[in-house]
Amino acid sequence: MYPSYPHAPVRPPSTRMLTVIKWVTVGVSVLLTGLAAMWVVQLNANVDFAKNYAGMLDDPAKSLATAERNVVIGYVTLAAIALIGVTALLAGLGQQWARVLCTVLLLGPMGVIVYGVVSDGPEALFVLAFLVPFATLLVLWCLPGVSRGLRHKKAARMHKRFSNHTVSY
Repeated sequence: MYPSYPHAPVRPPSTRMLTVIKWVTVGVSVLLTGLAAMWVVQLNANVDFAKNYAGMLDDPAKSLATAERNVVIGYVTLAAIALIGVTALLAGLGQQWARVLCTVLLLGPMGVIVYGVVSDGPEALFVLAFLVPFATLLVLWCLPGVSRGLRHKKAARMHKRFSNHTVSY
């Protein structure tokens, strides 16, 4: 007869949620990096337009300055979106600092989207659709299963690091 236990055995910790969220974030980052790159190309075309047709604009200096400012914002946003994928990969390896950086980087493009809607008015409301993937990823990275996965990965890394050391007296 087998002995009876008052409770079920403890399940080993799972890193499944961390792994899934890591790859979802990388996939979204790759797709949105491509879209952001096309946006930056369009912004550069706006600068060329402001330079070439300055005589047709009401305030050419202001138009050019605004177009150049938007190009800088576009490049910074492009870099942030690309870095989100990189930090997600590092967070998937169990690096807590990468998870924090990933969530902070998610806030940047969200701010650019909200600023664009506020500054451009009601005709730019369709841009709010791009807020959905960033907000979703932000919530997913803050789930308790991700924290458990990070703790398990860190513990496994520490165990591997120190298991080869033996103490001899």
